[in-house]
Amino acid sequence: MCSRLDQNNEVVTALLRFSAKAKASNKSLLPRIKFNIGIGQPAFILRHADEQPIFEESIFGFVPGWAKEVKKLYFNARTEGDYNPDNTKGYTGQMGIFNKPAFREAIAQHRCIVPISAFYEGPEKEKLKNPFRLVSPSHPVLFLAGIYSLHLDPSSKQILSRFAVLTTPANEATMSIGHHRCPLMLADTKLEEWLNPKTSTESLLLHLQTPWQPNDMRTFAIDPQAIKNTYSDTAPAERHELLLF
Repeated sequence: MCSRLDQNNEVVTALLRFSAKAKASNKSLLPRIKFNIGIGQPAFILRHADEQPIFEESIFGFVPGWAKEVKKLYFNARTEGDYNPDNTKGYTGQMGIFNKPAFREAIAQHRCIVPISAFYEGPEKEKLKNPFRLVSPSHPVLFLAGIYSLHLDPSSKQILSRFAVLTTPANEATMSIGHHRCPLMLADTKLEEWLNPKTSTESLLLHLQTPWQPNDMRTFAIDPQAIKNTYSDTAPAERHELLLF
């Protein structure tokens, strides 16, 4: 599952470009370059507020807004929910995320975009013991579909923004490294529609059932030791590229 992300200088530029028509939720908050962002760590997301997009820092690990305790951090949310247990590629059936108690309010009204420069995956069994870094040369910023919540943290008594990345069955890139899932990526032209809380369920289903993906994804093997230090200022060194064809 998608549990590590990069947000490099291109991501920062994209966020600031959004700020031309949006506002940062905190004027002193400036996007920072970070690599290997892990669960429980802050990253930048785009979401709607006051009928316009804003960017803000959010914790990678979703908690339903109604939850009284932080029992679990959902870093991914399956678009199919309990359907498609075999992770069949090209699945276009029912999308169970709309029925999941933890996610149904967020997918309907609290959608966000997670702009990234790369994500990390490993084979289904080995996971990040055998990590790969996935990028797209033609799309230096990939826009992942996400959901967020504004959750009252029981310990700090502060309202915290938290997010999860939606996932679909594997595409060619993640299949090539033996992984069964892939983060849901959005075309640049669909960002406003995804963020808008007034977007219809029918339109959302089209995004979930027919995921967009770049046609030039590249996968680079990473030294497992290099990604042990999460939330780093430098990118992990790449060992070699895995050729898809």
